[in-house]
Amino acid sequence: MAYGVSDDGTLVYLAGGPWRAANRIVWVDHAGRIEALALPEREYESVVISPDGTQAIVQVFEGTMTLWMLDLARQTLTPFVTSGSSQAPLWTVDGKRVIYRGTRAGFRNLYSKAADGTGVEERLTEKADVVQSPSSVSPDGEWLVFNENNVDGVNVWKLPLKAASKMPEPQLIFPAT
Repeated sequence: MAYGVSDDGTLVYLAGGPWRAANRIVWVDHAGRIEALALPEREYESVVISPDGTQAIVQVFEGTMTLWMLDLARQTLTPFVTSGSSQAPLWTVDGKRVIYRGTRAGFRNLYSKAADGTGVEERLTEKADVVQSPSSVSPDGEWLVFNENNVDGVNVWKLPLKAASKMPEPQLIFPAT
């Protein structure tokens, strides 16, 4: 996603769009004034603001896709996930975890990690020959909705986040045309 909007309506986006090789992260206020963050140009590919508006998770492409935590007050970036290619970040409703697609041993499944960077990543799904991408978390924080792309088309699944058993359930099937 090339932009993010906080709960109070503040917009942050990638100036120049996500297709540019090097771009900047900028703030846009309600009057339309643009202010670049004090960060170097890089291949930023998405930026998603935390529910409390103090941080953002940023996807950067530098040979591989990596996730970085952006402290918005200090305007500093810290590596978030370092165990392989990670993409498509999404915050949980309470802001305590980040869910993302991780490529590990050739599989593109869903993972979660504490937003403060502590602990190890938790693998949420395990399926071969698909590309899974998180799309949203239900407002009550109970469900993760994600897309699963495979040779047969795109499927929409939901995964319970708080239940003891985390078995995904298919929701919509869109066959390949």
